[in-house]
Amino acid sequence: MNNNDDYDDKFYENALRHKRLLKDNMLDPLYIPNDILNQNIHIDEIQKVVLHLKEKKAPGIGGIYNEVLKNEPIIKLLQVLFQFCFDTGKVPSLWRKALIRPIPKGSAIDPRIPLNYRGISLLSVIAKCYSSTLNNRVQQFLEDNGIIVDEQSSFRRDRSCEDQNENDMQRCLDVLYSWCQRWRLSVNCSKSNLMHFRKQRVPQSSFNFKIGPNSFQYVSQYKYLGIIFNDKMDFSIATETLGKARGRALGGMISKIHNFKDVVFKTFETLFESCVVPVIDYCAGVWGYKTYHSIEAVQNRAIRYVLGLHRFAPVVSLNSELGWLQPTLRR
Repeated sequence: MNNNDDYDDKFYENALRHKRLLKDNMLDPLYIPNDILNQNIHIDEIQKVVLHLKEKKAPGIGGIYNEVLKNEPIIKLLQVLFQFCFDTGKVPSLWRKALIRPIPKGSAIDPRIPLNYRGISLLSVIAKCYSSTLNNRVQQFLEDNGIIVDEQSSFRRDRSCEDQNENDMQRCLDVLYSWCQRWRLSVNCSKSNLMHFRKQRVPQSSFNFKIGPNSFQYVSQYKYLGIIFNDKMDFSIATETLGKARGRALGGMISKIHNFKDVVFKTFETLFESCVVPVIDYCAGVWGYKTYHSIEAVQNRAIRYVLGLHRFAPVVSLNSELGWLQPTLRR
């Protein structure tokens, strides 16, 4: 985003002019109101959103967990609240606030340096439900009426970026640049790279993708949300890096329970599934279609510990002893 000097009186006047044009258009006798978009919020719309909420997630600034919202009486209360917000255009002031939780960018960094943390904003869960309800309505309206341009493939149902060719993608970048120019935003090209996913013998694309006057740089690998992507779709480096994190998670769990002699197997299994398995299977939807030794080794280590086996105990018999699924099968 640009600095505050770009948002001057001229920008404010242009924004007001755009808003007045929209209002004048609605007062036109030939204006056709969107009854589908403006109809009352139905409880089925809220249920569709609420029932898809993931459980055991942070509650956000409101302190309300997703599990609470799935109760029928609560859904009825949400319908009353959402309808009031929809009719008046007003929302609770708490919805405009967020809890910011600093997350370390890596395990090998200095924790005393503030810049080594990434801020995660925890918003109100109810506010996100209201936003999702309206978004579903708008998205359905746009799809049914064919308003979204065909070049828009990402974030659409039954569509993907694979449907795009190079020229289509460049046109999308041109539209993005025009929109940013209009609203005085900028794209940080130093944090934007280009990767061409392809098979081993397929040459890299030579197309020059640009955002305004700036060209994107091709890279062979890129780290995104903790996963190292490779242009040849080789996740060996990614799983090796993640394997170290999983080993630390298991080691931390074992060190805490080692001094407790009365820890039963069920407790160990629950701790393993809660503290280690989420780390083992992190982003497995991307890389988990193959078997990686670094991933299997973490679970084998846990089984050897709980059974008191030697490190050279045969791997074949380990999972069958406890009835645990191998990580590859679990994924």
